[in-house]
Amino acid sequence: MTLLFSILAIFHTNSLFETTTQPAWSPDGKYITFAGKQDGNQDIYIANRKGRKLRRLTNHPAADFSPRWSPDGNWVSFTSMRDGHHEVYIVGVDGHQLHRLTEQPGGGSGAVWSPDGQHLAFTSMRDGNANIFLINADGSGLKRLTDNGAMDGAPVWSPDGQQIAFNSNRSGNWDGYILTLITGDVQQVTHGAAHEFIFDWFPSGDKLVLTTDEFGEETIFTAKTDGSGFTKLTDGHMRHTSPQVSPNGKWIVCERYESQVAKLMMINVKSKKGKALNLVFL
Repeated sequence: MTLLFSILAIFHTNSLFETTTQPAWSPDGKYITFAGKQDGNQDIYIANRKGRKLRRLTNHPAADFSPRWSPDGNWVSFTSMRDGHHEVYIVGVDGHQLHRLTEQPGGGSGAVWSPDGQHLAFTSMRDGNANIFLINADGSGLKRLTDNGAMDGAPVWSPDGQQIAFNSNRSGNWDGYILTLITGDVQQVTHGAAHEFIFDWFPSGDKLVLTTDEFGEETIFTAKTDGSGFTKLTDGHMRHTSPQVSPNGKWIVCERYESQVAKLMMINVKSKKGKALNLVFL
């Protein structure tokens, strides 16, 4: 890398991205993967938690999005339209060993790894409406987890692997729910007139990070798994969404929209102070 290119990379990398969305932490908390749109094309990228050492993980004309790291840190799952419809793919963190996990027109999207790395939960329309499915990491053992006439989607595993949080409009409004895997019991977490979505669990397993539109723009808040202990992290004056909790529970990375353009932001959970994540190749 020449000195001139290095200088240009420092000052102009962010302008290369039209949007940066859907961030996710590596298991050790040192890196972040996200979907970045450049010249109208969206691919998966990786950067360290300070925004440096940016590199491209996928490179395809179709849209790649919704990346999630495997618990061992060796793989990233993502959703792609490269076969004409939404399907779940897995790729090594070095960009090699790409393979498709789901293979059906109903497809799948938003896959997330179980804490033991043996399974992935994802959303699929394969039976006509959106439901949560489970599949082994090698693509075998497909199993349906929800069976509801409403729309169920966006699964997130609890840290102990015993529960899956998801979002649904089964009450007539979008709310967050928790499915206990061993019993099949479903608990509604959020209630009320606002649309509220669960995005992640805290490592302790007793608290969630969510968003609500109650205050105008989409706002990030935390709550206990029973829906109590509501605490706002953003003020609602600017849209914040897709929050993901760091492995140590101290930081949240999210999307912040500025003039309808999504950029990545870090929020300190304790102080509630945020800062932009400036992406550079160095």
